[in-house]
Amino acid sequence: MGSRTLLATEFYRPLGEGRFFAAPNAFYEDRKVNFYQNGDRLAEYSFRTAQAGIDFGYRVNRSSEIRLGYSIGHQKASRRIGSPLLSDLSGKTSFASLRWNYDTRNNAQIPSRGIELRNSLNYYFDAPGAANSFAQAESRFNAFHSIKSKNIIFGFGGGGATFGETAPLFQQFALGGLFNVGGYGTGEFRSGNYLNGGFG
Repeated sequence: MGSRTLLATEFYRPLGEGRFFAAPNAFYEDRKVNFYQNGDRLAEYSFRTAQAGIDFGYRVNRSSEIRLGYSIGHQKASRRIGSPLLSDLSGKTSFASLRWNYDTRNNAQIPSRGIELRNSLNYYFDAPGAANSFAQAESRFNAFHSIKSKNIIFGFGGGGATFGETAPLFQQFALGGLFNVGGYGTGEFRSGNYLNGGFG
């Protein structure tokens, strides 16, 4: 199983008395990523990202917001254990992003009703391993509905696409693990495009 260390901060600042806002942000992430072949785990890599950026946004209502932002940082991939399947990789990352988030869940941790939508369109100017700039889009949803008093049905899914280029290592979509192609290792499948979903 992979593991993750994340340090993140954001300063949300309304602009005047309207619904526009600015949100400078920064984060550091260290992910332990497993690589597989024919179902066997062959290696574990460390993916590190240090990044800072700023978003300018508009709060549509209490459940919805739109953000336009720019981020710049550094990414590094290095082998921890196992076979040297990939060369160590590091370099600058920079991208512009457009995001729309919508959330009507009644509880962020254990919801019993509501919908969560996360939609993003990123344009990467720089990314380690990328020969050219490229665009990438992703949309994900979770939906919950109560039946009587103790039963909850839910659905989840998402899709992503990399336009015109092969997604470099850090920008690949990873599938596998609980609620993300269950029964397989976390992040066992990696691709520049994906579509998945389920319910329970």
